[in-house]
Amino acid sequence: MRLSTCTLLFTLLFACTTTYQEPDAGPDVRDGPPPADDGGPGADDGADLDDGGDPGADPGPACDYPPRTPDPKPWTVGTADTFESLTWNLLNFPVNAQTYQRVADLVWQVDADLVTVQEIGDVTEFQRLLCLLPGYRGELSPHAYSDGTYQKVGFVWREDVLRLLSSKMIFTWDNDFPRPAFQGEFELTLPGKPARTLIAIAVHLKAGAASEDAARRKNAIDKLKAEMDRLCALSPATGVLLLGDMNDDPADPLVDNVFPALLDDPEHYTVLTLPLAENGEYSYIPSRSLLDHIVSGCALRSTSTEIDILELDQQSLGYDYRSNISDHRPVAATFTYP
Repeated sequence: MRLSTCTLLFTLLFACTTTYQEPDAGPDVRDGPPPADDGGPGADDGADLDDGGDPGADPGPACDYPPRTPDPKPWTVGTADTFESLTWNLLNFPVNAQTYQRVADLVWQVDADLVTVQEIGDVTEFQRLLCLLPGYRGELSPHAYSDGTYQKVGFVWREDVLRLLSSKMIFTWDNDFPRPAFQGEFELTLPGKPARTLIAIAVHLKAGAASEDAARRKNAIDKLKAEMDRLCALSPATGVLLLGDMNDDPADPLVDNVFPALLDDPEHYTVLTLPLAENGEYSYIPSRSLLDHIVSGCALRSTSTEIDILELDQQSLGYDYRSNISDHRPVAATFTYP
């Protein structure tokens, strides 16, 4: 078969894309949008489609929280005066019957203010996790695949630091997003600091090493950048975070890189995980690839930040992390406001 010059160039563009072999566990199927849904940003408000009810409500029935005391571990991040965000792919949560309790213990020990999760495969187990976290709340995207299964993204946050103002899915009927992005607007309050508005966008982009997969990730990041540009223009004082499993490496050569929209605008955005990628650190354990990222934007970009990968698979937990929790390590960012 003869290929046109343009087709050949596009094929070569992504031919050397990093091979990391993270599978998409759910079907990539589109039935099309419902009537009057244009599929663009803000097309769906996810707050009333899950059990969560109003934004910020626990996604299940009330539970009796167990007593918890501070439990600092070597992997605890930040302090009471800093804001900490975490992104964590939880491998079609839960892996087994003990996973929800073990993840709750780790969230408590890490003590981050905002935990962005991906691959929540059982809403009931997520509710059980929240019931072990007094002082935390959670909200999941209402998205499900067309066959009724799901790998939800969402947020878990500390109530004394963050208050959820609104949440919604964005890019709901866009083929570049096999799982729509989930956006939460929060009020952030730290001790002795004025309240700030924070918009967090949780993503789980297309997996796979094929050129089509990489092209969809690049398109998705381009669209997310345009949406963040819009948010920043509307409210320059708002901090914006893009967090999640982006299934690619920002340190890839330019010919393979899907992040140029963000990397080429350092005045407004910082790919916080780029130095870790350049240093060869990894979050996806099977292929030792850095696929999970945090990007800061708008007013948040100029805030002093530390970034780290929590190597929980190397810690003494009393069980095997990869077999019982996830094949991804969590990635944490700590922000120190002036």
